[in-house]
Amino acid sequence: MKKIFLWKFILLVCCNSELAKEQQPDNTEKNKPDFVVVISQNNEELEMALANTLVAYMQQKTNLEFMIRKAGDVSTGLPEILIGKTNRNDSHTIYSELKDDSYKVSRMQSGNIVVAGSDIYNLVHAVDQLIAYGFDTSKDSVLHIPDFLDLHGTLKLSNFEKQGALINHRMRGVTIEKVMGQSNISNLREIRNVRMIMQLTGEYSLNRTRSRYDVSVADLGSMCLHNGKLYFFFGDTFGGENINLNLRSNVVAYTTDFDYTNGIIFDGYLTDAEGKAVPVTQGNFGPNESANVDKGYEYTKIPTGALSLNGSLYMSYMSVAWWADHDYWICNYGGIMKSEDDGATWIKLEAQWPGNSKFCQMYPSLNNNGYIYVVGITGGRKSFMRMMRVPKEKYEIFDEYEYLIGYDIGGNALWKRGSEGLYAEFPLINSRAWEPCMMYNDYLEEWIVSYKDENGIQLYSSKRVEGPYELMASIPYKHDIAGYYAVYMHPLLSCNNGSKLALLMSSMYPLPGIPTNIWQTSLMEITLVKK
Repeated sequence: MKKIFLWKFILLVCCNSELAKEQQPDNTEKNKPDFVVVISQNNEELEMALANTLVAYMQQKTNLEFMIRKAGDVSTGLPEILIGKTNRNDSHTIYSELKDDSYKVSRMQSGNIVVAGSDIYNLVHAVDQLIAYGFDTSKDSVLHIPDFLDLHGTLKLSNFEKQGALINHRMRGVTIEKVMGQSNISNLREIRNVRMIMQLTGEYSLNRTRSRYDVSVADLGSMCLHNGKLYFFFGDTFGGENINLNLRSNVVAYTTDFDYTNGIIFDGYLTDAEGKAVPVTQGNFGPNESANVDKGYEYTKIPTGALSLNGSLYMSYMSVAWWADHDYWICNYGGIMKSEDDGATWIKLEAQWPGNSKFCQMYPSLNNNGYIYVVGITGGRKSFMRMMRVPKEKYEIFDEYEYLIGYDIGGNALWKRGSEGLYAEFPLINSRAWEPCMMYNDYLEEWIVSYKDENGIQLYSSKRVEGPYELMASIPYKHDIAGYYAVYMHPLLSCNNGSKLALLMSSMYPLPGIPTNIWQTSLMEITLVKK
């Protein structure tokens, strides 16, 4: 599925002479918005969050001006997007046509766009559909809307999925306008407009992953570009409406949709003959108990990073023996899987890092100096972060890795191979790090290491890949907002030369009556501002 909406006629919204800015007679007219987004106030907090998401997307893609207002009896006389059931005739007409569990987006004869859903879940889905498919913003920074716009469908969620959708609603309602940079060395001055774009996985997303791929819940989502496709490596995955079937240690989605600003549409998953997402490698899923540690048993295998190299696809993963709680688990080892056929089949490499090392959770990144650099932590979320590196042609050979053990007086990195280097207690980042990620940012001209902890999103930066790294900014998306964790980035998911950057974040919400939690991944966006 591609984000291209076909229509017979294209309307340029500011072609009407009374709206065209160059023909407006005075400053009062010039300050008029080109579009008004009207919310119904039936669910004001959520509708306002949806309106803000819609306006943020359109302002990013066009030069038009938008205003959000609450519904009233009198029209503004400007083109309007009506969200929800207002007392305008347009909205009433659409709502009278809706069946249960359905949504509809239409352009009416008046020229207004009506976005309607039979319940709050279908209303959210309708707004997401409008953002993803309803506009063409590819030409001249102007908004093109079809004369005939008709997006409609049915979204039926289970009771568990409806409860889990509350995470989505919470995330949409939180926007952090500005966070000041904290580093004297980094080029970053501040971060602005931290906001959610859309949910990526689950039936409550554009990808409808439960009905299409039997992916009801999935988390994590480390990424790599391989043979023209962006691959997403997700963690423990359940299927079924009640989120209790077909447990898999990991699943892999891929896409050629690199414009994250209106959501990402998957081209597909790695699937079986029935179209259900399949794991790269499966855990044993025996009893999840502390005795596994002494017995050498394995509970699950969780992806922690990925890499494309010389036509092959690699997935780093951790073998988990015992999952004690949300921030404490014991690993058997950290390992690597390899595919030479774009993910169709996989083999397990011999290279493994011991469970008591800081490289159970590994995230690799290829540098242009011929080395692959890997940041890592041990099992759980209680250790500091370390770094190792290896020549790219020797990526599969354990003994060829060397480990960062410090810096000399000139700030140059010191490396050491073997057991002494592996167990050296030198931190790349001396803080309790959660799932790590690393990438180079063209806009800042710096390397960024990211992770999420109990205080928010932590971003560290360095001019050199090997460091030293300094805290660049701390974004206070705290765990208690909606159980956020696991922040992943990729250079491809950025725009404006890297000043706008997508973050793929996981969220978790415990629900009574089911054997697990609800967890999903969502796209966030931050705007970087240089000094």
